[in-house]
Amino acid sequence: MKRGSRAHFIGILPLLATGVGLAFLPGFRFPLASIRVPTAPAAPYDWTQMNGNPQHSGNNTSETILSAGNVPNLQFLWQAALPSAADGAPVYLTNVVTPQGTMDLLYSTTKSGTLVAVAADTGAIIWSQAHGVQGNLTSSSPAIDPNRLYVYSYGLDGYVHKHQVGDGVEITGGGWPELTTLKGSVEKCTGALAIATAGNGHTYLYAAHGGYNGDGGDYQGHLTAIDLANGAQKLFNTLCSDQTVHFVISTGSPDCAQRRSAIWAKDGVLYDDVTDRIYAATGNGPFDANTGGHNWGDSVFALAPDGSGINGGPLDSYTPTNYASLESGDVDLGSTGPAIL
Repeated sequence: MKRGSRAHFIGILPLLATGVGLAFLPGFRFPLASIRVPTAPAAPYDWTQMNGNPQHSGNNTSETILSAGNVPNLQFLWQAALPSAADGAPVYLTNVVTPQGTMDLLYSTTKSGTLVAVAADTGAIIWSQAHGVQGNLTSSSPAIDPNRLYVYSYGLDGYVHKHQVGDGVEITGGGWPELTTLKGSVEKCTGALAIATAGNGHTYLYAAHGGYNGDGGDYQGHLTAIDLANGAQKLFNTLCSDQTVHFVISTGSPDCAQRRSAIWAKDGVLYDDVTDRIYAATGNGPFDANTGGHNWGDSVFALAPDGSGINGGPLDSYTPTNYASLESGDVDLGSTGPAIL
């Protein structure tokens, strides 16, 4: 199964400040459904990354309005045309000061690399910023800085861009925009951007890459971890992991002779605050780490929150004994990502 053909995400995101629920569907539109119940207004609740938190649990512990009993009463409220289809989940921020006034905003990254800010109560497009230079498409989702000042989005130019939440002005300098691939034409940012604050107090942003539909081209799965305090980044390659650099298109240098490993999962990377580690899974590609190599196809691996491993590999890993048949049969272990129980 090729992840490039997993076309769409469908989910429901509660908007607690207004007591409405968002239904995000595939294609060019944001449909919004509303429900009114006789209850006290809930406190504002921000949904700052895919599935709400660094563990991607999807659990809104502050929800007081939506329930299994009243979800069938949701009604269509509005829809908004986007510059192109969006194949990732939107994120949500309350009480944003914009040139049009203070409002709650939804942010979505379109497949063409455009970041769009939409008014949550009306569907009006407040601002948009396009970053489509090279590459085919992205199914990544944006992420909002815990300081509530910036929203981050992947662009088809191979960079993660940093924008002010209220007016979309791009922040440059100090490492921004941050490079995440030099092979945007063959490496796809599939997973949602993720943000986590580690045990050392530093907050990191994560961007995971794989390949496009059809497993074609000179791609290697990799993870870029960016320290939001200073813009410093570290890289982990799932093939040739002893090289902590961004590879270039073959036959340039630096590059890896191995091909076709990828981090496919829609949620990219997750962070566990108990172990203070990040986790991801790979699909495709060779595995030879059990014989002293540095290739991690069809494996689950753990890294330090800053994206570093140890001795040219991850801090810890698991690879099933049938990894070769998984690769040859294209039944990737990493068709999805790990989950914390």
